[in-house]
Amino acid sequence: AAPVGRMRQARILVVDAAERLRSILTAVLEELGHEVDEASTGQEAIDRLERGTYDLVALDLRLPDIDGKAVWQRMRAKSPRLASTVFFMTGDTMSAETQKFLQEAGRPVLTKPLTFDGIRQIVGEMLAAEPPKA
Repeated sequence: AAPVGRMRQARILVVDAAERLRSILTAVLEELGHEVDEASTGQEAIDRLERGTYDLVALDLRLPDIDGKAVWQRMRAKSPRLASTVFFMTGDTMSAETQKFLQEAGRPVLTKPLTFDGIRQIVGEMLAAEPPKA
């Protein structure tokens, strides 16, 4: 078992259209010891998910082509295990439609602006909850 207070290393896909935010999130996750891939569109995320395996997926709801909701619904249909590794990121916390989706999805949510502590906490909790793959 990993020592208490230290998360196991994970492979994480960061999906966000904003390059600056993606690079900040990637830097924070790499500083925490994780391996990070990035995608800037929903289609790019889907392509990466079909080719690689990830322990966690940080998925923005607002993407320029296929939105985060549709990407997640597609993941859920193809691979429920993978869909269970998603946490959403959004700056849109007020719209009733978004709130309803997030409630139904039941996945953790990081609201923007993101904070180092928020990122570390959500990633740590999710990695602690998911048993390592054999």
